[in-house]
Amino acid sequence: DISRCDTGNIILTAPEGFETYLWQDSLSGKEFIATKDGVYYLQTTDNCGVIYRDTVKIQSFSIEKPKITIPSTDICAGDSIYIHVSGDYDGIKWYSGGNIDCDTCRTILFSTDKQSELIVQAEKNGCTNSDTVQITVKTPVEKEINSEICEGDSVYFYDEIIKQSGVYYHTVNKCDSIIILNLEVIPEKQSEISETICSGDSINIGGQWWDKSGLYTIPLKSYQGCDSIVILELKVQDSIINRQYFTLCPQDSVYINGQWVKQTGIYSFDYSSQYGCDSTYIAEVDKLESPSAPHLDIDCDKPEVIAKINTPDNWQIQWSNGANTSSTTYKGGENANVVLNADPDCEVRYDFDIPLLPDLSQLPYFADTLINPTTAVSLKLNLDPDEWQVEWIPADIIDCPSCMDVEIKTTEDVEITLKMTHSSGCVYTKSFIIRIDLNEDIYVPDIFTPDGDGKNDIFYLTYKDYQPEIIEAAIFDRWGEKLAEWHNVSNLNWDGTFKGRRVTPGVYVYYIKYKNRKGDLVILKGDVTVP
Repeated sequence: DISRCDTGNIILTAPEGFETYLWQDSLSGKEFIATKDGVYYLQTTDNCGVIYRDTVKIQSFSIEKPKITIPSTDICAGDSIYIHVSGDYDGIKWYSGGNIDCDTCRTILFSTDKQSELIVQAEKNGCTNSDTVQITVKTPVEKEINSEICEGDSVYFYDEIIKQSGVYYHTVNKCDSIIILNLEVIPEKQSEISETICSGDSINIGGQWWDKSGLYTIPLKSYQGCDSIVILELKVQDSIINRQYFTLCPQDSVYINGQWVKQTGIYSFDYSSQYGCDSTYIAEVDKLESPSAPHLDIDCDKPEVIAKINTPDNWQIQWSNGANTSSTTYKGGENANVVLNADPDCEVRYDFDIPLLPDLSQLPYFADTLINPTTAVSLKLNLDPDEWQVEWIPADIIDCPSCMDVEIKTTEDVEITLKMTHSSGCVYTKSFIIRIDLNEDIYVPDIFTPDGDGKNDIFYLTYKDYQPEIIEAAIFDRWGEKLAEWHNVSNLNWDGTFKGRRVTPGVYVYYIKYKNRKGDLVILKGDVTVP
């Protein structure tokens, strides 16, 4: 059997003198390459036919790299530190150029006075592994710094801000290294000056112009580069700068120096005081920009009026409907206004009329209609002629193309379009199709004699080859009074009476709406005579 400390390939070699060789994976030959741990076998045959067998077990052992635990790799000269190695090992061995109290222990006390390399070697099952650590030795140093600063300045010495003269120490590297700071603070010099000037004049001290009364402390640079202080007591004699600020509403003006000012700007003039110093009056005028009048748009689909106004940022908006945004909506037919306010007490008001808007529920609805060639279609619009203008298209088959009540006559299929224009400017269109039914499914008599003789006494319909469904039908006199009516019946049955009495001789109008054999609605209109 073979034990090893790595996991590489192993060549197994059989002895000489056999006729055949057979390894476990059916390979022949004297050599076999084992690529992993396990049990391998070989069968050989000599020249007499005798069979020999043998097995070999390959086992690999691994060992983890030892882990060194150390507080720090930096130590001061002459100091010592404890170092520990952890792991499951049979043995430990330390190697170093420094001092070790036990070279086979897991925890050692190590000391050195120079840069050193510390090596630990661990052994288990005959295999070894190692780890290395570099030890740095810090030697003590001493450094002295001489520095000067101006009074009021400071110096940052490690973690301390220092403003006073003195000697300061700082230890570094946790060893005995010392930084020494010798600091001297140079005091500032101070002088006093008293000056009097006229208002509008100025005095230059320290490269700066001074023109207002007061007590000033002015820093200057001395010959040593530090600040010196000049205390200036400045008096401004009999000179007055009178400054006023005016905010004007768009229609307002202000009287300044004998004139009316209406525009934004800065206005100034000088005058002399009794002490000979000039005085200046300055007026700063800011005139507010006037907001523009509101703009009205009509949304014909809703319908509603959208009122919009563009204003500068400093104006507050209040519409008559309670809204306070830049746009709002009105339902129409009312008087409205918008009031705009801005500081100081400025107000602009715009009054405007909201146009009357259309009532969309009054717009007519037309269904496609099927009629016979002799029937006219009568339509009546429930629209206010004071609000609406209409146009029927095509005009050549309509008795009055611009009227609310029209009669349409056609001998062929046609699409009818109604264009309705409201007084607000909104335009709507409705279209429907009139189709001509050329099949004479129903015969309507044009005369009958309701005299009680038993002949032709009843007004009724005669059908061709099927019985249509009568949706509705009615009989009218020449003044439009309805004398009889039917709904959802299979035929008509009028005996020529109204309210139990026989009608007078004359011509009467019938109206019949039915479904033909295709399921289309057909309207018949005509006259019937009662002799």
